[in-house]
Amino acid sequence: MKTESHFIKRISLFFVVLSFCGTALLAQIPPPMLVPDVTKWKLPDDTQMLFEDHNVGGDAALTYLMQRYSYQSNRTGDPNNYSMIEKLLSSDPVLMGQVNSQIRKQCKNIKENFEQWKKQDTERRELNIMILLALRVPDRLEPETHEAIRDILEFVDLTSEGAKIVRWLYRDISNPTWVGSPGGNGANSHACLNTLTLAPALITDNKALGEGNRGLLQELNHMNTSGDISEFNCMEAHWNGSASWEMIKKYIPDPYYRRVAEMVSERLWINRFLTWSPTVERITGPGSRVAPGEIFGCNGLRELVALGMQKPIWVNTFFQWDNWDPKQSGGSWEQTPTEIMVPDIPDYLQDLAWNKTYPNEMQVSVDFKQWDNYPPLENVPLGNPFRPAKYVNYQTENYAIGSTTSRWFVNTCILNSTIWWNNSRAPGKPVGSPERFCALYPHYVFNGMCFTEKGGYYFEKDPENIASDGWVGPAGPWMREFVEFGQAGILQDRNTMVLAYSPKPGTHNKGEMLVKEKTSRASAAMFLFRWDESLEGLYVNREKVKKLPFEMETGDWWFIEDGEVYAAIRPLKSTSLKGNCKTVLEKRKHHIVLYQDNVNANDIIGISDEDWVKSQSGFIVEMGDKKEYGTFKDFQDKILKGKVITDDVNSFERHIVYKREGRDMEMVWDCYKEEYPVRKINGIDDEWTRYAESPEFVVSDNGILKTHDAELKTATGNSAWLLSASTHGSWVAYQSQFDKELPLELACPVAKIKVEKFPFGKLMVHKKENGISLEVDAGYSPVIPGDVNEVTNDYRITIDTPLNIEEVLINGISYTPESIERDKNKIYSVNPFSKIKQLEETMKVRMVASGN
Repeated sequence: MKTESHFIKRISLFFVVLSFCGTALLAQIPPPMLVPDVTKWKLPDDTQMLFEDHNVGGDAALTYLMQRYSYQSNRTGDPNNYSMIEKLLSSDPVLMGQVNSQIRKQCKNIKENFEQWKKQDTERRELNIMILLALRVPDRLEPETHEAIRDILEFVDLTSEGAKIVRWLYRDISNPTWVGSPGGNGANSHACLNTLTLAPALITDNKALGEGNRGLLQELNHMNTSGDISEFNCMEAHWNGSASWEMIKKYIPDPYYRRVAEMVSERLWINRFLTWSPTVERITGPGSRVAPGEIFGCNGLRELVALGMQKPIWVNTFFQWDNWDPKQSGGSWEQTPTEIMVPDIPDYLQDLAWNKTYPNEMQVSVDFKQWDNYPPLENVPLGNPFRPAKYVNYQTENYAIGSTTSRWFVNTCILNSTIWWNNSRAPGKPVGSPERFCALYPHYVFNGMCFTEKGGYYFEKDPENIASDGWVGPAGPWMREFVEFGQAGILQDRNTMVLAYSPKPGTHNKGEMLVKEKTSRASAAMFLFRWDESLEGLYVNREKVKKLPFEMETGDWWFIEDGEVYAAIRPLKSTSLKGNCKTVLEKRKHHIVLYQDNVNANDIIGISDEDWVKSQSGFIVEMGDKKEYGTFKDFQDKILKGKVITDDVNSFERHIVYKREGRDMEMVWDCYKEEYPVRKINGIDDEWTRYAESPEFVVSDNGILKTHDAELKTATGNSAWLLSASTHGSWVAYQSQFDKELPLELACPVAKIKVEKFPFGKLMVHKKENGISLEVDAGYSPVIPGDVNEVTNDYRITIDTPLNIEEVLINGISYTPESIERDKNKIYSVNPFSKIKQLEETMKVRMVASGN
């Protein structure tokens, strides 16, 4: 019997078995590797060493992170102020008793003050901490504490409106466009997914189990239909940069959904590593929620990236920003030490970070419902809320340049584009540190703002007080919320970019409109960040810049020469809305800034919203290096011959045509709808990337996926993923459809692998010293209906390779391949169900000691 219903029948039988098991089916006591060695978290005798540069990765990064955390959250050295998990894993029975009493007291307080508790914004963290402690260190909690945790989880009703967990996870459970938005749950917003997926390891809560599974499958679906989670991933983290996904994939009791968590977590790291530049040792993609303190400064988010790096990278959370002392900031968030661990990342993923194919261009889609257009204009139609969004990251051995066509979710501190390279004039500084790298990025600013300086603006919601930064107080420096006041239309072709700005005197958040009387200058700005504030390597056309400010003329190019890396920026046409507007280079703290003014006056009174939207400004950006262009003079010669042929506005549509030798770019951008009627590169439409494309990793549903050296064939209409980690000698085919069994045919340099029915999971080929190995991690169901022999032929894995097969592992079980002949060629075959009893054991629900 060979029907498509086999998988459904087997999975159904499995869940029938599961439903009868209830809370008895709880996982094994976690292996010791999951329990951190908290003795390493103790502050060193010389705390000064914490403030110095560190090169760390993996476990060393975890030690640094937690020592730094201990310093910032416990400056007094109070022994009773350590985290709950540190106390539980100490040898002091008094401290362990304190935690047990504290948890029981928390549970009692929640019950007695439930209505007030529901109004708090931290209630989900309390529950997460209790759940994680019960799972990570069950033997350190007293039976009464386990009972109190189970009791409060049942009392709260995790899926109720009062608990707010489901509402936070999906943002608005009544709005399917939010539920279907990448980032709505894949980022594990406020760790709500933790609660829903892990609480069922402690209590019987079918609603929480269902919602947690829905969240996991929804995120898998996002990964199958979108290149990235919109807000949260390609930069150095946000919520899902923490260890939450590690906790889910380690402790979720259901092996089928555990595999979903493992796949999603692996994909998150793939996206991070694809945008990681080994040259500058930074994640180099632009995106949302990328406050300058996070990408230029150094905080816990970079440490979280370091946790996943086998090769040590530079970190220094206490790096001095002149007028901001990070030693005075930071505090305690109990969930961080409770869930922190070195992420379990396959070795082959490191190849994506450190051994890319150059030049390397990654393009991904960002698929979600856009914000409403802003500002609202009467009788002007809104754009398509499901308009496509695109993300591009282009890397060479010397620099990286990236852009996005969308504002994504969070508007307050987006960087529409970032460009990175190393400062050749600071070779002695650590790679990855702000003193070593250079960054070029656009930002629309009021009052000439620069994030590293003191200075500010006033919002109507609090018109008498200067706006405050979330980390460092009033007037900055703006290490957390460096507000972007413009929306940008962008077309990128490799290392060339057309960027047009449309400004607005406020943000999307209600009440965050600038006080017009206290706001003067408004400018599209291109910021060159480099620690050295000299004017070396700066030119306007062919002339060296000898002093600032320097006013530029129409058609001028600003050139930057930095060793073997070259950059050129040409301002586009600009609109003078009020005052004496200029295009001028100015010096700011750690920055040289090219300002293109739309306003330069005492205030911004009298400018209509429509005038703001329609006003013109923006830049052409060109990057290059010695390998591509030869000398810097050759680069200047070629770029100076380029022409902006067209730069016109018709109503809200901005039409720009830029041409030079080797590049012909045309963009029509509706600056209100944020749509692109025309996007052409060398006369050909620049298609919207459907999923994700790069030399090393590709996602597609067209049935054929190709990387630079591998190909995967599967059933058309089903998204699959393909990864080449060639330097590592690994190739991975991901069958990412949870409820299907699909044909897979993988061809890579060392083998051809074929299977007619492959369940949800991944198939990995590894080149070894004396041959190859095949590793499979897939959701073969534990219940096989009827005669096993009748259903196993379609599941056979055939291996065609001229090399020796050293090992075959399926879900950790060792198999010996059979040798067969086909078309006079010797190939090999493996039947996963030939070891059906062992295979069933791998798919059983793990048991968790929960104090029963």
